[in-house]
Amino acid sequence: MKKTRDPYPITDVYHVTYNLVDGATVTVTDLCENLSNDFDTHDEGIVDEMTNADTRKFNSVSVSNGADGAYPVWLGVDKFHKVRKIFANTNESNTSGFFDNKNNHEYISWSFHKSDLNDQFFEKNDHNLKRLKLFDIKINSSAIYVGDHGGNFGYEHHDEVIKYIDEKYFKENGIYQKNYPLGLYKFTYGSREVSKPSSFSESKIHDEKAQGINKFKDVNYNEFLSNLLNEKQYPTKYIFDQYLIEDFDYENVSEFNLKDKRDFTKYLLKRLPKAIEILKIQTKILFPKKFKEVFDLRKNQFEDFIFSIIKDIEPQELNLPTFNRPEKKLVNNNKLWFEKVGLPTVQDTLFEGFKLKSETSLKETVIIPVKNSKYPCYVHSYPADTGDDDFKYNVVNIVIEGIEGCYLNKNNLGQLVFNKNYKESGLIRDHIKNKSKKIKIDQIDLRDSESIKELEKINFVEELELHGLMSIKSWKSLSKLKSLKKLKLVSCEVNGSTSKDFFENLYSLNKLEEFIIDDSCHIIVPAKDEISKNLYPKNLKTYTIEFRENWKKGDEEYPEHKGYGDSGLDFLYGSLPNIYKFPNFEKFKYLEKLKIYNYFEYDQKEGTLFSYEFDFEDYFESINKLCKNSNIKDIWIYGYNFKQANELASTRFLDAALKLTKDTIVKVNGINKSTLKNVYDKPISSTAVKIKKLILVNKIEEFYEEKLISQEKDTISLNYFASLEDKKNGGGFLNDVLNQQIEEINIKPAYQFLRSENVYDDTLKPIEDHVKKNKKLKKVIFEFDGVKVDGYGDMDGSWGSWENEVFGDTIAKWTEDNKNLEIIIKFDESKNDFEKYLIVFLVKALKKNSKIGNRITIPQIDDKKINEIISNYLKDRVIGIIVIGDHDYQNDKNFDDIEVLTKSMFEMMELKRNVGTIPISFESGDKNFSEFWSRFINNFSWGEEGNYIVDAFKSDWEGDGDNTITFVKESYLKKNKKVIFNNIKNYFYFAQSVYDDNEGFDRLYEQNDKFIIPNSVKFNKPEQIHISGGGKLKFDDFIKQVDVSELKKLTLHKVLDTHLSIPYMPNLKELDIDHRLNENSNINIWEGAKKEDVVYLRENEKQITYSGFKNLPKLKTLAITNLNAECIDKKNKYKNQQAKINFDGIGKIKTLNQVHLGGYDYKDLSKCIELKNVEKINFHSLDADSRKEVDHKSFSFLKKFKNLKRINLDVSHFTDDGIILNNELFLNNLNINLENLDLSINVENKQKLYDLYKYVCKRFKNLKHIKLMTHLKDTGSKIIDPHYSGDKENYIDNKTGKKFKYGKGNPIIFDVKIFEKLKKLEKLIVTNIGPNGSEVKNLISVLKMKKLKNIKTINAPEDYPTKDLIKIDKALKKPALAFLNKCKKKNDKIKNQYDLEGKNWTKYKKLDRDLYFGYHTSDTIESILNDRKKKN
Repeated sequence: MKKTRDPYPITDVYHVTYNLVDGATVTVTDLCENLSNDFDTHDEGIVDEMTNADTRKFNSVSVSNGADGAYPVWLGVDKFHKVRKIFANTNESNTSGFFDNKNNHEYISWSFHKSDLNDQFFEKNDHNLKRLKLFDIKINSSAIYVGDHGGNFGYEHHDEVIKYIDEKYFKENGIYQKNYPLGLYKFTYGSREVSKPSSFSESKIHDEKAQGINKFKDVNYNEFLSNLLNEKQYPTKYIFDQYLIEDFDYENVSEFNLKDKRDFTKYLLKRLPKAIEILKIQTKILFPKKFKEVFDLRKNQFEDFIFSIIKDIEPQELNLPTFNRPEKKLVNNNKLWFEKVGLPTVQDTLFEGFKLKSETSLKETVIIPVKNSKYPCYVHSYPADTGDDDFKYNVVNIVIEGIEGCYLNKNNLGQLVFNKNYKESGLIRDHIKNKSKKIKIDQIDLRDSESIKELEKINFVEELELHGLMSIKSWKSLSKLKSLKKLKLVSCEVNGSTSKDFFENLYSLNKLEEFIIDDSCHIIVPAKDEISKNLYPKNLKTYTIEFRENWKKGDEEYPEHKGYGDSGLDFLYGSLPNIYKFPNFEKFKYLEKLKIYNYFEYDQKEGTLFSYEFDFEDYFESINKLCKNSNIKDIWIYGYNFKQANELASTRFLDAALKLTKDTIVKVNGINKSTLKNVYDKPISSTAVKIKKLILVNKIEEFYEEKLISQEKDTISLNYFASLEDKKNGGGFLNDVLNQQIEEINIKPAYQFLRSENVYDDTLKPIEDHVKKNKKLKKVIFEFDGVKVDGYGDMDGSWGSWENEVFGDTIAKWTEDNKNLEIIIKFDESKNDFEKYLIVFLVKALKKNSKIGNRITIPQIDDKKINEIISNYLKDRVIGIIVIGDHDYQNDKNFDDIEVLTKSMFEMMELKRNVGTIPISFESGDKNFSEFWSRFINNFSWGEEGNYIVDAFKSDWEGDGDNTITFVKESYLKKNKKVIFNNIKNYFYFAQSVYDDNEGFDRLYEQNDKFIIPNSVKFNKPEQIHISGGGKLKFDDFIKQVDVSELKKLTLHKVLDTHLSIPYMPNLKELDIDHRLNENSNINIWEGAKKEDVVYLRENEKQITYSGFKNLPKLKTLAITNLNAECIDKKNKYKNQQAKINFDGIGKIKTLNQVHLGGYDYKDLSKCIELKNVEKINFHSLDADSRKEVDHKSFSFLKKFKNLKRINLDVSHFTDDGIILNNELFLNNLNINLENLDLSINVENKQKLYDLYKYVCKRFKNLKHIKLMTHLKDTGSKIIDPHYSGDKENYIDNKTGKKFKYGKGNPIIFDVKIFEKLKKLEKLIVTNIGPNGSEVKNLISVLKMKKLKNIKTINAPEDYPTKDLIKIDKALKKPALAFLNKCKKKNDKIKNQYDLEGKNWTKYKKLDRDLYFGYHTSDTIESILNDRKKKN
């Protein structure tokens, strides 16, 4: 069904009664009409039948369900308890609920009833929900009846009616009308024998003198009761008025008192005429259309009945002549009585005698009085929540809506009644009248479901129970109950919006001694700072939460768990607050017994109080303080059962109890503190048990479980993580056990034990200390389970190299500390190949140490098996390797054939080789110094986008946890004929650098052989290949060795040789080529010491050109650098080569986004127009321009780059022939929407530099990153001695003639204010190269650049004035600090910003602006100022 608006909104739904059914059918009808125009259906087929039938013609419904029972009826009301809807269930009987249902009790409106019965049909769009209209039920009899099969007038009722009058007089078109009798009084005159003990002597039939008249036939008259009549319109009531006694026996019979029969007959004769007139009026009302014939009939019936009585009595009362006949003794035992016929539930509901009741109830039957009208009648059907997939059905309710003329109320007895109009509660009136001291009332009594103002009328009450108050807007009236001593809330709700109001008014009750809530309440406690510190209950002695007995039993499925409730009642904690959470609790000084309630918690066996997630420990201090300053003698923690105190050993309950009662004499659950302390300090040593074996179970998922897992004889098993706090505090099982002479320690699972040390630093220390001091310890067993931890924050993951490092260090240290210690390692070979591989690799490395190697064993795994495990893992599981080319490093003793390092080592720049057991030193002379590693580490420098090598390998949280980087010597790969690596996807090759530091050129001739990938390496559709040096490689040879179909990134540095046409690589996204000088193509050769000498020879005119870009359809990033390549040959001839690029086809690559060109020939700049669609372009190392051929026009092609967001231009800075542009005109070539501007250029003088700053800010409003490196051609000074490199005054100012040291001349001014209009700017880096130095001005302007995160100058941080830094620091911190202080006031648990959560943390981070004044995040104002303080 589609969502729609509720036409008759309701605020509450009350379950008011049950409809008793013994005919397996629920009916809904107009009271008098009584199913005479009925839609007969059944619950399972009602929806289908309604679609096939025109139900609009009916006016009642009968729903068969196949089962007798008690079917609930609910009423939907508005806030003033006007009935608006009736919900009659047809197929969910609840007989047990019926017997519990009393007519005079407190009523609760549950929101789930309202949702199921009503709201979901207007709020959800669910095809399983059916809301179908039956008809508009027309009510003529002022009442709706919900009943059983056959309707409301069963048994003898209808038979009695038609004895006296044909049913046609009650019908129109076959349908009963509103004149149909709602009740009957059957009047009878005749003999009536009442059963009593028999006695032969007393029996009249044995009285020979008596002549009976028992042949008299009983005469009857039926009086029809109707809600159309008043009590004066019944002839029988009038004629028998003085004799009528409404004293019905168990048979619903009441006899007349006819002591003086003579007077009775006179009385009847006198009243008969008027009685006939009353009958006439009655008939006109009930049968206006058939008055004459019905009146004649009823008149005859009535007169015959009266005269029959008179004629029978008269011979007894009149002194008539005997005509000389003998006088006989006559005995007349005839009596007059009247009775209710059948089961008169309708009659008793509506009538009190002959009078219509002003208030009807639901005590007898389900009749709801309403105003005569038409009301829409619906079927609501929805799936039942059976909890069983094999048993499903739909709940079916009949719903009548828009009810008028009916208000739900309570009478003075507390029974539900109906009023036509809004009235005060009869129960309230009765309490006011009696000045009751004890009162129970509910929401119905208060008349307004949102207000408790009615309470002001009972301000004398001393004990008050409030039931079902769910939607109260204001609790102000509660404060008027000045005499109140005891308040109990049952099924009440105090939500977040009203909690402050509730507690303020509760606390104002100065005589209140007892406050109780039941387990169906929902009470939200306001924040502490919302309530005045001076407002608190002055005499409160106890606070109690009442629980139903079955909830106290806990969860039967988890018998070892403590706490009230079960896994299905997880709302208890949030709904039923403990008193220690009440505002100003610390001032409740009159408390005598502190009751604390513990609830079931699945993740913590001891319950919510002892789960750190539920913050009970945060209140220990305040509770303890109150215990010292109040009347509290006992703390009772409910929901924590135990028989003896020693059961509490090593429990969180015990920890809490000791902290709560510190320095007091308060008992906890009846146990004094000294007993508790003894249990805590010596749980084992106080007994005769001696522990020899300790099992430490390390499972973060069981952190909240019991600390003692098991104890059997001399073996104890402890929950290690849960026990660590005991160790710190000097008590508990762990501390007691570690003080004994243990012989064996079993650690499992070892992963979590060692992972915790990585995360928390100190978790191994208790065991480490024990290993060191306990010389009787023989073995430590580490057990690995291969299980991955998930969902526990920093502890997540599985065994990795990080843990392996700690494991290796731990084994080395423990075996060193304890010379007799044996280490045994156990693991399941079927689980976690990476864990197994790393461990055996580690064991193999450790076994090289003769001192400890023979004390480390893996049961059933020998050295051969270890090598097999390692070999299999390398072959099948390792997908990335770094191959180190053949060179002098092959002889490095600190580099094995295969070295396994980790990704994190390179991220932290702390390398350890030999599976993380041996640190690598970069200091020459150190025993662990490695020339190879000290040089190779330079490849792992980080840029803004990370490091391309490290990023190719997985982090430990990815995949199976393998974050290792495998290094292999090329010589090892070449000499092995068998396959070592069979599954390589990421391949890195690095040859020894051939760069000659002295000459400044590469000696490429040293790597002139053909480059071949060893046969011991097999690729599996590689994704990344990086080859740096090592020989000559042609594209043709490359694609023969490698399947490039899935290759995504290819890096070829100084290795490509001739044939530079790029082959087809369908999925390549990144191509990075660093050009190698090709001796078969055009080369310029110099002879002599330096390349500045004249050209000696031009060798080979053949041009070398890169082409074939059409073969890279998915290319995103292209980098070709070193295009102007240089090298030196064996004869010390210097060679230079300018490679070219043919961009044909590159413009058709739609994915191409970024291009980096290094050493590009500026004469060919115009050809770069083919790159016009890219967003990022980098021109690096544009060579010298001695002929001044390059100007701003050379870059005019950039005007076509409409998508350009980032440009990097780096030109030569040679003093004589460096490129000098008209920088403003150059900038005009660039897209004004540029976001990143990175320029390394030459500027004529200072003024031109300042103009450049201003023009950049004027033209590019969207800049996010600016990096400007400038070199002034005219510095305004000159060098004195160009060969001097020391620290003397070696420069002279051209104007003043003043000498100065480098960086100390007339400074270049960097005015930050110029950039403050760039509102999107995030990074600003300005570097001015020159001898004069620089000065920063208006640094304070960074505050106006709200998005700026990083600013850097060449001499930072020395450039930054201290006073400016202090001002900026204060301004940056102020908003966040103010917000933090505000949060601290609201919640005293917040000590610093790291205690903030959710939206507060998000807002704090937004206010806490990060601004760095250097290249790194550590370059903060705080660190700069601290350094200056230290220097001063």
